Amino acid sequence: QQQQQQQLQGGATASTAAADLAMAVTVLELLQWKDVSAGLPDLVAAAHELLEGLTGHLGSIAVVHTEGGEEEEEEDQGEGQQQEGPSSSLAGYAAQLILSALDSILAKQPHSADVASPAKGAGHKGGLLSAFKPELVVKVAQAAPDSAVRNAALSLLSSLAKHLPKAVLGHVLQVLAVIHHSAAIHDDEHSRRVATTAMAAVVPAWLSAGKDAARLWSSVIEALPGLPSHRRLPLLAALLEPLPEEAGLPLALHLLLQASLQDAPEAAPQQQAEGGPVAQSTWLRDLAAQLTQQVEPANRLRAFSGLLQRCSSSSGGQVHAALPSLAVTFITEQHKVRSLASARGAPGSEEELELQSACEELMRQTLVLIQTLTKAQLDPSASPATAAGVSKKAAKQMKTALEGVYALLRGLQAVMASDAYLRALVALAETCVDKTRRVALKLFADKVALLPVELKGGSGLNAKQKAEQQQRIAAAAWLVCAMLRRQHEGSSKQTTPAAATPARKGSKKADAAAAAEAPVEQFLPLSRQALLIAVSSTISVFGGEHVDNVIGVLPAVLAYARDSNTAVRGSALATIAAAARVVGARLVPVLPAAVDALLAAGQGACQALQSAQAAAPTDMAVDGNSTTAAQEAADAAAIELSSALTALDALVTSLGAFLNPYLPSLLSLLLAPEVLSCSTAGCATTAAAVRASLPKAVPARLLLEPLFGQLQQSMERGIESLRGLLELVASMAAGMEAKVAAAYHEQIFPFLLRALDIRQARPDSLTGHIAEAEAHAIKALTALVMKLSESRFKPMFLRLLEWSSTTLPDAEATGGGPLGRQAALFGVAGALTERLRSVFVPYFRYLMDKSVNYLSGSAGLIRPKKKKKTQGPQGADGAAEGPSMEDSWVLRVRVVRALHRALLHDTNGFFDQEKFTRLLAPLVSMLEVEAPEPVAPLMAPQGSDADLQALLPLPRPHSAYDSLGVAVAACLVQMAVTANSDVLWKPLNHQVLMCTRSSSVRTRLLALEVVAQLVTRLREEYLPLLPETIPFLAESLEDSDVAVEARAQDIIKLLEEVSGEKLDQYLKV
Repeated sequence: QQQQQQQLQGGATASTAAADLAMAVTVLELLQWKDVSAGLPDLVAAAHELLEGLTGHLGSIAVVHTEGGEEEEEEDQGEGQQQEGPSSSLAGYAAQLILSALDSILAKQPHSADVASPAKGAGHKGGLLSAFKPELVVKVAQAAPDSAVRNAALSLLSSLAKHLPKAVLGHVLQVLAVIHHSAAIHDDEHSRRVATTAMAAVVPAWLSAGKDAARLWSSVIEALPGLPSHRRLPLLAALLEPLPEEAGLPLALHLLLQASLQDAPEAAPQQQAEGGPVAQSTWLRDLAAQLTQQVEPANRLRAFSGLLQRCSSSSGGQVHAALPSLAVTFITEQHKVRSLASARGAPGSEEELELQSACEELMRQTLVLIQTLTKAQLDPSASPATAAGVSKKAAKQMKTALEGVYALLRGLQAVMASDAYLRALVALAETCVDKTRRVALKLFADKVALLPVELKGGSGLNAKQKAEQQQRIAAAAWLVCAMLRRQHEGSSKQTTPAAATPARKGSKKADAAAAAEAPVEQFLPLSRQALLIAVSSTISVFGGEHVDNVIGVLPAVLAYARDSNTAVRGSALATIAAAARVVGARLVPVLPAAVDALLAAGQGACQALQSAQAAAPTDMAVDGNSTTAAQEAADAAAIELSSALTALDALVTSLGAFLNPYLPSLLSLLLAPEVLSCSTAGCATTAAAVRASLPKAVPARLLLEPLFGQLQQSMERGIESLRGLLELVASMAAGMEAKVAAAYHEQIFPFLLRALDIRQARPDSLTGHIAEAEAHAIKALTALVMKLSESRFKPMFLRLLEWSSTTLPDAEATGGGPLGRQAALFGVAGALTERLRSVFVPYFRYLMDKSVNYLSGSAGLIRPKKKKKTQGPQGADGAAEGPSMEDSWVLRVRVVRALHRALLHDTNGFFDQEKFTRLLAPLVSMLEVEAPEPVAPLMAPQGSDADLQALLPLPRPHSAYDSLGVAVAACLVQMAVTANSDVLWKPLNHQVLMCTRSSSVRTRLLALEVVAQLVTRLREEYLPLLPETIPFLAESLEDSDVAVEARAQDIIKLLEEVSGEKLDQYLKV
């Protein structure tokens, strides 16, 4: 070997050098299978000398050099055909054999810490190891012409790192460079395995010397762009495996994300697009995500925590910078990975405990970021990023960073145990600034709202484990209620005695502990509102099984129901509603305080609405588009009112009869005009729901008296309040069982008579709404009647008749008279006829005389159609006559409509010839009576209903078709149909035809309308009356009014259709 080296160095002939090298190769090949134990130090030294001599002449084993200098593929490994040149494949082969032989010798030696100072008795071993030269092996690896020599060198370096770590320490980065180069050009399995083994061997040597692992990661990451994409992840994983946890994945992720930002340092991570100069950024982040999948979920979460800490530190504490923001976004995205979301083990298992510990660690680091960001927002001068000129940009970055961290908190729900997550959020809410506190409480409320689904699932848990899990989660959820109590106690201590709300008394130990605690930081209004929402969610989910906790927190909630902030009061009221729904009758111990708070809040909101409505005209914006302060105040009051009504609805539904002492105040609130007219936040709808719930939840024996007491106040408040009261009574009557109605109808009937007296009493508050109020009273009475038997109804009806004949003592003073009650009587008769139909028709024997008198005018109702105006502006007679005149005309319409319905439903022949004869003349006379102009608009609603329009379809609009005239015409037609006798048809037809000769166009048109409807309804049965009808129609054809002439022509056509012949000859005659 020495001769060969000298010949190579001294310029010996190529043939001599080749022959000597071939002899050395033969010996080296022998060493590959021959086990040598003697003279190993000399052998190792000689091998190193030969290897050093061959270093500059290494050639690829797969290539030989011919004499002509051309390279040819080696076909024969025979000795005579190999020729050496400046680089020799034989030299490369010899180098590979040397490296393999040295690796084999070293593998048989026991491991040693190092040989720098060999121990006593280890001289042979120390001398052998000291003969190895790691720097020479690294040099050969760098100069290796192919994978065979390079892999042999890396394999030897792996063994040297195990036996001589200190000697290899200075060459670790060079070894990594060789590994990178090998990974870039070789993709076979053996090369990958050798590179991985080498890296796993040299990295511990580097770390044992206290070197920074960041240099290792940096060297690998810098080489990644030159590697094939499929070799990048295995190389990173190979480096990750031997590294300790703290120097492994957190550091790798930090450097990978940092490298991804170098291409576009000014661009926000969320705004970087793929392709172009940022394509490398994209695959670097994807590579980082793939690398996280190489470790267990618990280790992954701990690495995320370390990543946040490293990014924050590397950014100089500016956690809103690009790198920390990118890290937060990256971690949030990783929480969506299915393997991480489903990584929980069995409850109580080691895997589950380890995962939750890692989650808590990540949560703590997240909270540190939030605290740092919020502190920087509150004190911009503390952050260098907010220097002059860039403060606006920094504020925007802080806002974006906070949003990202909040998203990370939400993402932790997928992997973190619910109880630990809730506890962490409570801790965050207690220690952070106001804005972050609100976010934490909102996340708390959202999480609690999702718990029922989680608790219902519980896959893989037995009954005992489910109970334990629910107990742990419930204990964590109730922490927010303890926070609310502390807030309440702290605020109570700070308020003056006059304004303070009595705090809930606890045990002596609790009081002593509270006194020893530091002062509680008082939350701002928005945080108090968020806290109440979180408490409401907890009560809704866990209140049913923890009633004592609900009762314990309610005093604090009730105190906040009197808070100075409207939004806080509204949230407190919503919390009371949640407690009422869940706890039900067990809420009785705090019911007085709860009802008082709700009623006070509702009444206060009503007053605020009233004040805002009064201030609205003066606070109106000039352009009419801006939201005024009065409108804002009204909206806030409406929201509070809606919350109070919702809570009252829950109390009514849950407690029912327990609310008896509070029913007057409750009804007064529900019937307040401000409540009934408020459409904002659904106040009117919610109040209607409460009123609908009252008859169902409260027994009639308790509800009737408070209802009756509201009549006078409702009348004074106006039509909306009275309408609400009467609808409530009607709903209660309609929902009663027959036996209940039989027991209490004697109490309800007098109340309804008082309501029916509205027309006669005519309170000023109901001016213009008398008919509407009366209609609701009639509806309530009808609902009550429908629940009674005839034996109970008949005495009540007779009392109604008697009542209608009396007059209020002050009726004349108020402008009313007996006609008001008579109008109410016939209104009731018409409504009962419509509901009871033929059952009620026989009761018209009590109404026949009144009907005939009122229609014929014998009761003094018919007045001249044209009256002289009073001399004074408003004479005494005119003032008193106005309401009476209106009532008289309303009474006529109602009499006609009642008779019409009775005739329509008479199936037992009640209206015989005698009654027919009595009614005919008064009804026909009504065709000639026209209401005065001031009264006509008031009568229109009395006669306009769908049934009347269906029974008497009018051909064309005309002013003659007023409500009274149409009602009379329809009644006369129905009389003919009900009579069903030509004996009775002839006088009716004659009297109606005589009206066609009236001087009034209205009368002529109405008479023709009756004839037309008779022909339509009777058809061929009307033909015997045709001879008498034709002369009157001939006269109408020559009428001066176009409408009369047109209607006469319509009737002639109809008659010709029925008779089947033309009537022209008869008309001429």
